[in-house]
Amino acid sequence: MKITMEFSELNDTLQRFVQVGFMEAVRAYEPAQDMLKQKDVKGWLKMMHIDEGTFKTLVKNKSVRARRKGTAVNSPLYYSKREIKQALATVGLLKVINKYDDIS
Repeated sequence: MKITMEFSELNDTLQRFVQVGFMEAVRAYEPAQDMLKQKDVKGWLKMMHIDEGTFKTLVKNKSVRARRKGTAVNSPLYYSKREIKQALATVGLLKVINKYDDIS
């Protein structure tokens, strides 16, 4: 399969994956910085300019998973910022590939 894409699309895709790599490093050195409480997700998504509907779709498709801290039923749920960004980067790449795959 041969894919040809605009430079701006390639640049955007690479930037997304570089950011995921950086977030992986942050997670390795400071795991607490990667975790986001469920109640704080909406604000973080807004700050990162990520559509909340897209996030909900990723959760529904189990591309992004909440993890419970603690054993109690009411223990807070946490999401990984890196996992969210990685899922979004992958979705973006798949959109670009599918866009050019339809043309061939």
